[in-house]
Amino acid sequence: MSNSEKYWERMSKNIRDQSQTYNKHSDISSKDASFVKKYLSKTDNILDIGSGSGAVTNKLLEHVNHVTAVETFRGLSEFINKGENIIVINAKIEGFYIHKQFDAVISTGVLQFFKKIDAEDIYTNIYEMVKPGGLFIMRLHCGLKETVVINHSKELDQEYFAEFRQVDEEKKLLEQIGFSEVQIIDEAPEELNVYDNTRHFMFVCKK
Repeated sequence: MSNSEKYWERMSKNIRDQSQTYNKHSDISSKDASFVKKYLSKTDNILDIGSGSGAVTNKLLEHVNHVTAVETFRGLSEFINKGENIIVINAKIEGFYIHKQFDAVISTGVLQFFKKIDAEDIYTNIYEMVKPGGLFIMRLHCGLKETVVINHSKELDQEYFAEFRQVDEEKKLLEQIGFSEVQIIDEAPEELNVYDNTRHFMFVCKK
């Protein structure tokens, strides 16, 4: 099990409140949800990859037709609202694939916890699960001039893996996988940008 998985597994066993998943940062789920909602409609069926405790997912339920939420750890997904228009699947994100296509796939603040080789496989599966003309929308923590790898967090004082891949290289990767249009939008919550050499960006990728 990777350091990233160990970190989130520990959290899933101890979490008492959704806000704990923000790692000492303020709750920016409303801002993430507001950004995503601009691209969704009431008739959309969406897939949420790495839905965590549902902080964003729960805010989208009344704005779409149906949500399929995928979260590795059951302890986190217990906070996702139950309802007729949502199904929660506890499964590893690596290798996750179902024979269904969605109007949009979303992922907010998740895929930097995977190495590039794993992220490429995840992106490939996501591409296959997006309908032609559909969107993949994500918030991703990126390196500005180069890829930045974190193997231990001084801020959190524990093992914690993250790979902040260089932003333009990530765009090229998504285009190589097949997305016809990849927009990088600098509208992620500013309070997340605490390092000089990295930044959170919103990606909107059209199939």
